[in-house]
Amino acid sequence: MITYFEQPCLCGWVYPCTLEDLSNATESLPAEDIDGLRAIGLATATRKDCSANARYIVDRGPAIHIYAFPSNMIFRQPAGTKRPLLDLQCLVELRYGMKIIQDGNRFDCVWRPEDLREFVLRHVLMHEIGHHVYYKSRIQSSLRRTPGTTASEQFAEAYALRNGSIKV
Repeated sequence: MITYFEQPCLCGWVYPCTLEDLSNATESLPAEDIDGLRAIGLATATRKDCSANARYIVDRGPAIHIYAFPSNMIFRQPAGTKRPLLDLQCLVELRYGMKIIQDGNRFDCVWRPEDLREFVLRHVLMHEIGHHVYYKSRIQSSLRRTPGTTASEQFAEAYALRNGSIKV
């Protein structure tokens, strides 16, 4: 049984979806994919997590934290970011409706709330569940878990693309 939780959101930040949205999104998945997942929730990001949309955490039992976003839905890119590279790095986000706006010599990635909600539920959440499926498969095969590895990221991304069905 998955516990759904919501931490108090900090001033100037918003959650991209609701607990009900998270619960509904997991209902359609095969039971074996979410078996053993202790919790899914909305959480404030730490400084370490500030550039992530979510995180799969196994320390106290497998859990997924979906992080808050700036309330203006704008992510200023570092100086020197090149547009072609940004287009490539944000390919999935762009498919879900994120816009890249040039502001002087910098770029801003801008979301509409409904597009961000859909991206988080259909892609980010599915990606993190993909990490859970990968983690379980390694444990069941008596292999050590390998967080942050290329294989883990590739598996999680493939899982998200298969189970989230990209918005067209």
